[in-house]
Amino acid sequence: MKRIGALFLTFIIIAVSMVGMWVYHSWKDEKGLSANGEIKNLYIVKEKGDSIQIYTGKEKKEYRVKADIKEQEYRGIGDVCIRKNEVEKLVKKPEIIRGEVLAVETGSVDVADYGTLPLDKEYHCFSVSEEITGSSIDSLYIGQTDVEFAVADGKICGIMFRGEGKQEETISGEENIRVILKTENFSGYEHSSVTLRGTKKIVVKEGKEKREYQPGESITFSPESMKEKRISVSGEEGGRIEISSLKRSQGVPLYRGKIEIVKAEVGLHIINDLPLEEYLYGVVPSEMPAEYAPEALKAQAVCARSYAVLHMKNNRLKDMGAHVDDSVSYQVYNNTAEDERCNQAVDATRGKKAYYEGKVACTYFFSTSCGVTTSAKDVSFSTKELPYLTGKLQEPELSDGDKAERAKLVSDTYGNEELFRKFLEEDRDVLDKSQPWYRWSTTISLGDIESNINSRIGERCRTSGGKIQIRQADGTYTPGEIDSIGKLKRIRIKTRGRGGVVYMAVIVGTEATVRVYSEYNIRTLIFNENAIIKKNDGKSISGMNMLPSGFFVLERSGDSYVIQGGGFGHGTGMSQTGANELAQAGKNCEEIMTYYFEGVEIRA
Repeated sequence: MKRIGALFLTFIIIAVSMVGMWVYHSWKDEKGLSANGEIKNLYIVKEKGDSIQIYTGKEKKEYRVKADIKEQEYRGIGDVCIRKNEVEKLVKKPEIIRGEVLAVETGSVDVADYGTLPLDKEYHCFSVSEEITGSSIDSLYIGQTDVEFAVADGKICGIMFRGEGKQEETISGEENIRVILKTENFSGYEHSSVTLRGTKKIVVKEGKEKREYQPGESITFSPESMKEKRISVSGEEGGRIEISSLKRSQGVPLYRGKIEIVKAEVGLHIINDLPLEEYLYGVVPSEMPAEYAPEALKAQAVCARSYAVLHMKNNRLKDMGAHVDDSVSYQVYNNTAEDERCNQAVDATRGKKAYYEGKVACTYFFSTSCGVTTSAKDVSFSTKELPYLTGKLQEPELSDGDKAERAKLVSDTYGNEELFRKFLEEDRDVLDKSQPWYRWSTTISLGDIESNINSRIGERCRTSGGKIQIRQADGTYTPGEIDSIGKLKRIRIKTRGRGGVVYMAVIVGTEATVRVYSEYNIRTLIFNENAIIKKNDGKSISGMNMLPSGFFVLERSGDSYVIQGGGFGHGTGMSQTGANELAQAGKNCEEIMTYYFEGVEIRA
């Protein structure tokens, strides 16, 4: 009986504690507007009369006001002092600034013409349109202008979004994109110094100071020489800015638009700010040979524009003040000089993007297929299946019945190890059949693969988001970090995705056994730059940093692995060589796009 009583008492104590915690948290949530004292940085609407409306972001409340503030009128960010459920003091925050958002860092926002402004520890965000609702700093995007900042004592105490928020459908060819330029060989973002000059007169703006430089006159910036955090360099209309401290495939690159140089924690960041359509002038020839058929170039322009618009929305590089970088991490920009044929393709498709069910589609592209493409999910580009990127056999013409049959073939058959091996050996009438990278092969020694794995696996563990899993003593696999597998014993492809792309491999070493997920990680680890790859056209190439694609099979032969594969690139979306084949067969831009992205609509 005593035991039952003790249990009952324990239950009562727990129940009372839970109710008490609920009451406490409810009081804590409400006290901002119900407690006496000063409440800071709320959105306030005060018209003449004896009432005031106060918005916290979560709720709206109305209070009576003291006589001495009845005649005041105000709409904006402010502080209030409440006593006995009455507002006795109103402190306005009338300093409102508006400018282009250049960077959103932890604890600060960089606003054009105002510099880097710290956030007040009690700042609030509001969407101010027909209704006033709470918002978040996550809604800030690089290049945004429809936002106001309430500033007091040099700090941002309130952010007011005046538009409806960023929608990718509203972005047109007139929008500017901000591109952070990587160092030589695209190895990093931090430049030790920057040397540039203009093809026409340029103006350098540093804080309130402006300096002019004549055409061809060089100027060098270093972290030590800069007085301000950010320097802006703009040229006369029609001019270009040459960055002579930077080397690309074209040699010394020329840039349209404006160049910004920003002090980073280490070195300098270089940002190219320019209209989206002019950005595409530098993307299309860097991603597709300019001698390809005009309709293929147009399809590339639509893909590149759609892809850029999505990245202008996702804010991945907002802490560095950019939308994208100029490498394969996004899409290659200005590595190859502009070409009039590519510019014409951009102009002919101005503003056009691919849409699926009203939203801009993820228009991935790659060099060459092995005769089949795969899904975005199976190359880790998406956590869910995208209906227009599910993988397909690359036959030129398919009836509706053939499409269904081939879709099943891609889904069921090519995920099978032996049937995929057979597919690579078959002679099929597919779009990329005549291309150099349609088929390839290489032989790599265990020692070379082992050396490559041990030099790269630590970095892959740290950056792959849990896609490298280590076998534990109990046989389970968990994400972790290792710097070596020891001596390589064997490799096995355990799982394939749609189209046969490698999805998971097991690598067994004397010191560790790991599961490696994603074609990128597998291609990166199971390779060595000394490997000689023989292509479909009989030519050989060496010095690559990963396998050409994830569409391959491997077989042990003594102390080496023989690897046979096909295609070049990740293998989802549009094959660029296949697009050229379709264009040469008479297909137009829209037909090419809908071939690779079934169900999309092409429109401005």
